[in-house]
Amino acid sequence: MKLTNTESDFWKAYDSQTPALVLVDLEGDPEVWPKVLEELQSKGVETNLVAYGPHSDVEGMKLAKELGCDPVLTKGEFSRDMQKMMARYAEPAVQ
Repeated sequence: MKLTNTESDFWKAYDSQTPALVLVDLEGDPEVWPKVLEELQSKGVETNLVAYGPHSDVEGMKLAKELGCDPVLTKGEFSRDMQKMMARYAEPAVQ
């Protein structure tokens, strides 16, 4: 897992190891996450995108969905379902 706060940091991390899952915190910088999602969408990447944020951020949730996040969860749903979600997107263990 790698936390990034800027577009530059995101792309460095993404390019060094294409992740199976990108988590988007809708409370993050509103100038950064939409640009990253737009770029991912324009590149046609097939990385799983999951967004989460406050239930009151209806517009942010709508925008995340429009920019390819599926699912888009409230913080409560994300916390409740995190373990199942991580298992779903985890890469199989190498034997």
